[in-house]
Amino acid sequence: MQILQILALCLLASTCLCAPSDKLVQSTELKLMQLMVDTRAEQRDNPEQSLACFEYYLKVFEELNEEYRENYAACLATASEKRDQIEESTQPERDAIEESALSTCTALKGCAVLTDSVLYFNCFAINGKQGRESMYKISADASETLAAVSEQYRLIESEEHRCTNATGRVYVEKTHQASEDLSSCLRGETTVPSPTSTTSTSPSEDSSTTAAGIDWKSDHIYDDQLLSAVDSHDVSGYRKLNVS
Repeated sequence: MQILQILALCLLASTCLCAPSDKLVQSTELKLMQLMVDTRAEQRDNPEQSLACFEYYLKVFEELNEEYRENYAACLATASEKRDQIEESTQPERDAIEESALSTCTALKGCAVLTDSVLYFNCFAINGKQGRESMYKISADASETLAAVSEQYRLIESEEHRCTNATGRVYVEKTHQASEDLSSCLRGETTVPSPTSTTSTSPSEDSSTTAAGIDWKSDHIYDDQLLSAVDSHDVSGYRKLNVS
């Protein structure tokens, strides 16, 4: 049983060292700690079986955690790349606005160095009017570009949320099943499976489904719902709530 205690401490340490944003991973690992506590009797009755179960399924959870982190990071990276593309695509508009503003400022500065009163005020009268027209155009162009860029950013953010929520949903379902399998193994209802690796599933931004029967583009699942599903282990109710 000392080995199981060591495994539990290692699991607790990984939870404490987890990034603050990894709420799903933290919640799942805490659930595993609770499962260790709930199955104390089974562990005492069959320590060899329990050790084999933990050795196998802790690796499964490690793989699922890593898969989730990689897929979540991929969602963020894709969104960041698209934002960078917007910055690059709007560079011509930026250059045009800056050139127009600099031209107006330069003309007005030229007026300021004139000493003859007639020339001085005439210069400001002419360039002031032209500057006002130039500033109006700058304001109109900037407002138009702002509206377009804001909409593009909104779409990117929406897709980013869809991607991360889909990734979280897959993680919730896989870890829930793994928890059920571990519990069954600890109770002696099933044997320890042969060593294998979990298959990585990365949500595609062009795919409308990540799990069978779920339309991610229409069914937006939010992180608080995902955490609630982990906390209650009621994945069936969670699915029924979010699938039309």
